[in-house]
Amino acid sequence: MTNKDDIASRVLALVSHKLRTPLSIINGYSEAIIAQKSKEKFSPFTEKAFEEINKQGQKLAILVDKLLRFTKIEEMSQLEIVKNEVNLKSLLKEASAECIVYSTEGSNRSIIIKSNNISRDSCAIEIICPDDLMVNIDANYFKMAIKELIDNAIKFNNHIERLIKIYCTKNTNYVSISIKDTGTGIRPGEISRLFEKFYQIDDYFTGQIEGWGLGLPYVKKVMDLHGGSVSVVSDQGSGSVFTLNIPN
Repeated sequence: MTNKDDIASRVLALVSHKLRTPLSIINGYSEAIIAQKSKEKFSPFTEKAFEEINKQGQKLAILVDKLLRFTKIEEMSQLEIVKNEVNLKSLLKEASAECIVYSTEGSNRSIIIKSNNISRDSCAIEIICPDDLMVNIDANYFKMAIKELIDNAIKFNNHIERLIKIYCTKNTNYVSISIKDTGTGIRPGEISRLFEKFYQIDDYFTGQIEGWGLGLPYVKKVMDLHGGSVSVVSDQGSGSVFTLNIPN
């Protein structure tokens, strides 16, 4: 890490810590006010305003948490992660379910979890993975990396039906996890920069897609800590495939 990068990371860590407390207060009070709406008899405008304040506050809190996670993991070494044998399919199902719940927030439908499929509304994730496949990983960090890739596969897809496929293979040296989406794809000139900190594709650098441009750098750092790798193949207009390779 260069001195410039080190200064930037320290500033980001400080800013995100400073934001966390006032955000917690804003969100806490807005939730308390919303809970009192039946007693206070708010006007429709006031009720909507408080709900929007809370909604945007929660979104900002998630962004701040992501920033804190990244600044923390950026300083870590391989000696600091805690590896255990983990059932890969179970971890993928947990990560997928959490991503779908967040992406379809407000839906009144139940999430459907089957043996190889997790779905809700127009978003579905198919998991093709042996039931007994075990991997030696730090489950917390690895699960967050998987969730970053699934979140991207959902966010960067403007189709009515969003289908994501996750398939796992094992060979002598590696376990590979590929996450395939049917989204917008990535221009060839953008691919080499995807894992740079704060880099966001021009089409989405407008505030319409939430994020810091730290999701993929986070994934890369997690894979580096595990002695693995991440790669991407993309066809603009047809979707992308991100592949994680974990040493056996």
